[in-house]
Amino acid sequence: MSVTPPFDGYLYREGVPQDSFDPVDLLRRMGHGRELRRLFDGMDDVFFFVRDRSGLYMAGNTAFLAGLGFDLEEDFIGLSLQDLHPPEIAAAMAEADETVIETGQPSIDLPEILFSLGGDRGLCLTTRLPLPSRTGTCLGIMAVSRRQALGEIDVESASVLDKIALEIRRAPGQEYRIATLAEQCGLTPRRFTERFREVFATPPLEFILRTRVNAAQESLREGALSIGQIAEVHGFVDQAAFTRHFRRITGMTPGAYRRNDQANES
Repeated sequence: MSVTPPFDGYLYREGVPQDSFDPVDLLRRMGHGRELRRLFDGMDDVFFFVRDRSGLYMAGNTAFLAGLGFDLEEDFIGLSLQDLHPPEIAAAMAEADETVIETGQPSIDLPEILFSLGGDRGLCLTTRLPLPSRTGTCLGIMAVSRRQALGEIDVESASVLDKIALEIRRAPGQEYRIATLAEQCGLTPRRFTERFREVFATPPLEFILRTRVNAAQESLREGALSIGQIAEVHGFVDQAAFTRHFRRITGMTPGAYRRNDQANES
């Protein structure tokens, strides 16, 4: 499908005309991304990567390569999600890629579990943008991830927490109680929250909220449900709570997000 310029609605701020600056056109006129790559290579706490439509890695900055256990980019290019991540993690990442490719819209701060080749794990907040060709088709995705610091935790407990995080990703609209999740891990609610934060560097409730907001973005783009219905489907107490959390995480209200998407489609 044709790609809506990925920065529309993401960099837009109220009071700044949307036609006053076209980042996509600027990137095309640059002719290459070497200077941008130099910028990302200087960021030790930010991962940058590019995957094509089939899920093969086409580029990665120095920090991302090191996090996955690679010294040279040439040893990394052409590897797939399945080559580098456990099957369930790879499937979740591929699904997130496909959503961005098919809709042409960005995915902002999606919580994801990242594994290194050495078995280390942690939470990344990943923002994906569609990678447009000169003809407007989508070549794949380009993304940045902010990885959180890892704490000390035993492998068995981390594995259980990984499964819970995946469960939340797959069904964010369900009701989740900390006491019930803690029981699945054989922990007290307080200890569960502490260990979840140690592994993913974010509290479980914040992880749930960000996952729900990301799912709600897709529903807003589809346009079939009202904002109130979307709030209910994705597990928010009411529309006011949905709007409050959506604005905090994305920088705009659900209504503004939907209007911006509709304007891009017209």
